[in-house]
Formats: sequence, structure tokens, C-alpha cells
Amino acid sequence: MTMMPTSNRDQSLRKAGLAASVLTAVGASICCIGPIAAAVLGIASLGGLVRYEPLRPNFTVMTLALLAGAFYFTIEGMTCGACATSVKIVLGKIEGVSAARVSHEEKSAVVTYDPAKVTPQQLADTVNEKLPYKATVVANREDKQ
Repeated sequence: MTMMPTSNRDQSLRKAGLAASVLTAVGASICCIGPIAAAVLGIASLGGLVRYEPLRPNFTVMTLALLAGAFYFTIEGMTCGACATSVKIVLGKIEGVSAARVSHEEKSAVVTYDPAKVTPQQLADTVNEKLPYKATVVANREDKQ
């Protein structure tokens, strides 16, 4: 089962999530960026970076939360919109799933879920057990080709 954005809005949301993840990762690493900032901005800039050190754990947690919130799947065997609707209903009933977008045209889906309650493999296994489709976990969109 490959879950991926199926509309321009979905792609925009995915890009915004990725941008937020990158920004929080940079925030978490700001103390490591200090020497580069000092070289570029001058040694006085190091004093400002010290203020961010207590926030480093918060940035790290935000990065992990943003990166772990959705997953992609390929779903073989879907032939129509009703197939996609069936997959969406099954995924929506799983505890920890907050959203599922399924495309029969792209043979894929993207699921937003709580990683503390369910794993991507459990999502794929549930689809495989309850429906006559073959769902496979994919790390990213490029892996589905």
C-alpha cells in the first residue's frame, strides 16, 4: 500500500510539513551551527546562540513528530473509486489513524497516524487481511517505481 498525496492541496501540505521538519531540525542543531555562524557573522553572534540551548530537546521532539506523522503505501489490485473508498474505510477504523487519502488511479494512499498507537506495517497488514488488495509499505514516493 503506497500512501502519497493525491491532490495539489495534499502535495502542498506535504511540502509544508517537510519545510517545518527542516526548520525544527535546524533549530535543534543551532548550537552545532554556532561555529559557522561565528565565522560568517562574527564572534559576537555566539552569545545569541546560547539562548537556544535549553530549547534543543523541544526542537528535536518537534522534528520527530513532524517527520513521523504520515506514511506512503502502494496498493495493488484497486480498479475503481469504490476500491479506494473501501481501503479508506478500513484504514479509518484503525485506532491511531487520523486521516487517509487513497487513489485508485495511482494505486496509492497516504495515511496520517499516531506512531505511538500504530505502525505503517500494521496499517498495511490490516488492509491485506480485510481486503483483496496487496498493500506494501514504501519509504517514499520514489521507492514505489
